[in-house]
Amino acid sequence: MKLARLYMVELPFVLNLPNGDYTVQLDGQAVLLEVLQNQFAVPTKSVEKSDFRVGSLEELSAIFGESWKQAFRFPLRTIIRMWTNVEIHASEVKTATENDIADEYATQMIVGGRATAVGDALIAEAKEALKVLTPEEHNQLADSTAKRLTAKAKFPNSQVELFHRAVNALIRLYMTHFGDWFVEEVTLHQLGNTHLRGIHRSLYFDGEQIDAVTVAGKVPPIMTRPWLAHDPAKVNAFKSQLSAGVQPDTIELLCGRGKGQLERGANRSAIIEASAALETAVERRIKSALKANGKRDAEIEDVLDDTKMNFPTRAEQTLKSSIGKSIGEIDGALWVKVKAHRKNYRHKIAHTDAEPAKEESEKAVNDFTALARAVQHA
Repeated sequence: MKLARLYMVELPFVLNLPNGDYTVQLDGQAVLLEVLQNQFAVPTKSVEKSDFRVGSLEELSAIFGESWKQAFRFPLRTIIRMWTNVEIHASEVKTATENDIADEYATQMIVGGRATAVGDALIAEAKEALKVLTPEEHNQLADSTAKRLTAKAKFPNSQVELFHRAVNALIRLYMTHFGDWFVEEVTLHQLGNTHLRGIHRSLYFDGEQIDAVTVAGKVPPIMTRPWLAHDPAKVNAFKSQLSAGVQPDTIELLCGRGKGQLERGANRSAIIEASAALETAVERRIKSALKANGKRDAEIEDVLDDTKMNFPTRAEQTLKSSIGKSIGEIDGALWVKVKAHRKNYRHKIAHTDAEPAKEESEKAVNDFTALARAVQHA
């Protein structure tokens, strides 16, 4: 018996590479990727498998037969995929319990839009629905459930990260090797905006597709309709500000850009934007305080020029002499963290090729933006 797993992505751009296999060395491991061009996606009506089929025109024509001429097809950009195959013995096939079968049927009900409950109530609803199945239908469901359980046990979800990293390793070298600046490393956020809606994972048992899901990280990138209802009063206020030409608050814009860059995996840019939000907040508070004390614009600029190359002094001494509080007095614990982030990340990013990890970048951006807002409202 043969199990297979397929990871597949559509890139949001085209790699000018021929179809074929490309081996990526990653942490001492050879990862075999397949690059495919001129691929199409055709929607299908099945609720138990993927809701589309991907292939070349010739492959899809063979699959759909006479119905191919009426099938709606979506042209895709570059496809990258990775196959993993495992041979198993019949004794390794899992046995599906009644609870397993109920869980599987509940999933089918959700996918098919037939579920009217959630949680335990959904499982109870699925168990009731199972009672009307014929013995043959029940056996078929038990068999497909056992196959899915077997395949999922053999193929851990953690491998999706390996595939994602290998795709980006290929893109990075392609970009510099060929000088193609129309491509970039991709995040789940970006992949969620493609036709495949993220990283598509399919499982196969002896050549038959038995499961298909999409890994997209967070929900917003894959949504095709509004997913959050804002308060009508807030929407009306937005319309009024827009028509009046109101510009967004600079500090909030920089904070938002920092968060947005994190979602896109641009960690270096995220930290720079968040750091700029803090520096802008400190400068703004100093300017407003000095102006309120009767200082002329030229005098204010002279004060700022004294510390334009020394942000810690500006944040501690100049800010205190202007508003009566230093940044450490506004939030001492946060300021200690931010000073460490500036030393470990912000300065290195500005002057070297340092690339902070996602977790470190999130902490730095969150601390920079929190302190920027604290200074803004101090």
